[in-house]
Amino acid sequence: MAFYGKITKYSLVPFSLGFSSGLVYLLLASTLSVYLYEHQISLILIGLFAIRLTPYSYKCLFSPIVESIRLKIFPKNFGQRRSWLVATQTLIALLIVSLGLIDPEKQIYILLILATSTAFIATLHDIAADGYRIELSPTILYTNSIHVLGFRTGLVISGAGSMLLLAFLSWREVFFIVASLYVPCIFTLIFIAEDHRLINNRYTINMCIKWFKAEVIDVVYSLLRLPKFYLSLLIIAFFKVSDTYLDSMYWIFLLEKGFTKTEIGLVIQTVSTVFNIFGAFLGAFLISRFRTVYYLLIAEVSAAVTNLLFLLISDANLWILTCINVVEATANGVANVVCISYMSSLCDKRFPASCFALLYSISSIIRFNIATTSGFIVSNYGWDMFFIISSMLSIPSIIAILARYYNDKTK
Repeated sequence: MAFYGKITKYSLVPFSLGFSSGLVYLLLASTLSVYLYEHQISLILIGLFAIRLTPYSYKCLFSPIVESIRLKIFPKNFGQRRSWLVATQTLIALLIVSLGLIDPEKQIYILLILATSTAFIATLHDIAADGYRIELSPTILYTNSIHVLGFRTGLVISGAGSMLLLAFLSWREVFFIVASLYVPCIFTLIFIAEDHRLINNRYTINMCIKWFKAEVIDVVYSLLRLPKFYLSLLIIAFFKVSDTYLDSMYWIFLLEKGFTKTEIGLVIQTVSTVFNIFGAFLGAFLISRFRTVYYLLIAEVSAAVTNLLFLLISDANLWILTCINVVEATANGVANVVCISYMSSLCDKRFPASCFALLYSISSIIRFNIATTSGFIVSNYGWDMFFIISSMLSIPSIIAILARYYNDKTK
């Protein structure tokens, strides 16, 4: 019985945390765009709606709050991180239900506020989930693998699952079903998870000053001391911008070309998930075999070129789209791993988590804000120009990678 309980805690809990994170992310990132499109919202507004994801970019600002404050609405022995997780998952579920109750044609700005609020609460949830996951298991790799599996499962359900359900149900019912999936996650936290992190909310001015110096000033200074940091900053700022730009309008492009929501959910999203995982393994192989500048260049050039493949699509040919999607998803998986690896290599070992959070924020702020122009480009210049521009967004990063190569070679 004890063995069963241990297996349950070290597998079900991290899976649940990853699942709850993935469920809300893709709902906000892609499914909501289809929801707006089907309610006759203009492509320009849908593109501007990409701003709803910006709270994810400021995780480094919110993390000290989540890590230092205990929510007093729960008993003290409930645990600091578990209290944040239960509270945020409950709020996310309620906000998702609210999204389904809003009429986008009449209450578009209220919908934007609710979507951005959902992303903000989801960011707080992810901070608590990451801290809990790291402390949960002595076998970190095992826990991380289960967490990633849960995250991918959440992505598939809120993406492909939602598209399939829309063949039989209304949008309101789909939002309600997605929200209801948080119930078993909350029960897992309450009845299975354990959290021994108990803290008091008592702070002094000196404590705050010491924290600010250690977590902000020292972190920024450590990055500025890196050789040719401006090149690394440019690489990070524009790395994967082309993919984010594509993702902001991808499903709408498929619908306009005549693909059904069932095809998007059953074939395209499933293929993307499988080959994205394959791309992650391929990216790890490239990192192990090539120098930094080489695997960065391979990943970014691949991301740019694969976006141009969508110019070949003129009608709803599922076979052509599937083949293109295999290549694009693989390249995306490679870029994800390469980006994480490169940012990790820049982090000071004294405070790796804070360094990585800051670098991630720099990257995502650029990506999400540039993506807000996607609807304007499609509306005024068409889909072909959209894919060309999305590909060209990789140029600043490629130039910075080549400049770094030249700099390293001349030393």
